Amino acid sequence: MRVIHAAGVSPTQVSPERIVHVDLFGTAYVLDTAHVASSPRCCSTTAATATPTDL
Repeated sequence: MRVIHAAGVSPTQVSPERIVHVDLFGTAYVLDTAHVASSPRCCSTTAATATPTDL
């Protein structure tokens, strides 16, 4: 099984609360769902980026 989750928002688009909901919780939901559907030996990898204007 392969899953790519690429949703994300920036501070210029939405409030800080919405950023946490989409970027952090969205990733957690995807990983939780993938974990249920995956094999016992499955491995998950996540990566995040931030531009200097986001910091």
